[in-house]
Amino acid sequence: MKLSSAFLTIVISLTILLTFPFAANAGSNLDIGLDKLRNGDYTGAINAFTDEIKSNPYDATAYDYRGVSKAKRGDFSGSIIDYTRSLELDPQNNSTLSNRGIAKARIGDLDGAINDLEMVILLDPENGNAFFNRGVAMDMSGDLNTACADWDKAVELGNDMASKFLDKNC
Repeated sequence: MKLSSAFLTIVISLTILLTFPFAANAGSNLDIGLDKLRNGDYTGAINAFTDEIKSNPYDATAYDYRGVSKAKRGDFSGSIIDYTRSLELDPQNNSTLSNRGIAKARIGDLDGAINDLEMVILLDPENGNAFFNRGVAMDMSGDLNTACADWDKAVELGNDMASKFLDKNC
């Protein structure tokens, strides 16, 4: 079953919002960007993270959160570019890899989404969100059996939203 765009937006928003760190250095471009992002000023957040990147082009976190801000504005292609750069600088960041997978799903690159989410699962097999999101991508690609198995595993790992997907689709 294909999932609606509105529902995927809710899922993505919940996933992305769970990745915010606590405050950075007060007054820094990163801190300003995070504040703007939390308050829904995505353009302001993008500008602040861009300023951070200009002053520190090796700041993986700034690329990551600029990607989040772009995704929140619906610019999934732009977010993928930023997530990819962030991963080049910090290849062990599962949250960024997961967000990139979600963004890939949003632009229809389901194979890319599934590959990213499989890598998250490989690196962190207890990540219920990764199983949930891979299940969504599997469902979008037409593989409901694998999607149901992923959602079942996600429930086992504590992802409550996955139980709704199981009840509705499996």
